[in-house]
Amino acid sequence: MRPRATTKLYMLAARAWLTLAGLSLLLPESDRVGVWLPLHLAMAGAVSTAISGAMQNFAVALTATPAPPQPVVITQFVLVTVGAGAIALERVLGHELGVAVGGSLFLLGIALLGWIVLRAQRRSLHRRHALPISMYAIAVAALLVG
Repeated sequence: MRPRATTKLYMLAARAWLTLAGLSLLLPESDRVGVWLPLHLAMAGAVSTAISGAMQNFAVALTATPAPPQPVVITQFVLVTVGAGAIALERVLGHELGVAVGGSLFLLGIALLGWIVLRAQRRSLHRRHALPISMYAIAVAALLVG
């Protein structure tokens, strides 16, 4: 998938997540679990989606490597998006197993993002930007551990 198309997809989804976060404030406090739902939609939905798309593009640009295969990009996008959505829905409905499944999907999407970054690092034509790429990998690892 071309970097411009990746950016368009991820940023469109991030805007949708932010819109949902704002709209969720209209729900009664008990239905949105206090401030949890709007915060989750904004952070796990919008922010993680936006960062996932941007990190892929920056990693490719900084390493001068080809973009990852389109099925990998789409799979990563779907895992993060469906995972964050499942966590939100299942938490509001009170289904612990659904939250765990959603969390697992989300973490698989983040792990795939890590693979994309490490793939770019391995295929790099130069090592001029080794520090930012290493920091991307560390950020992904921190999210997985956290």
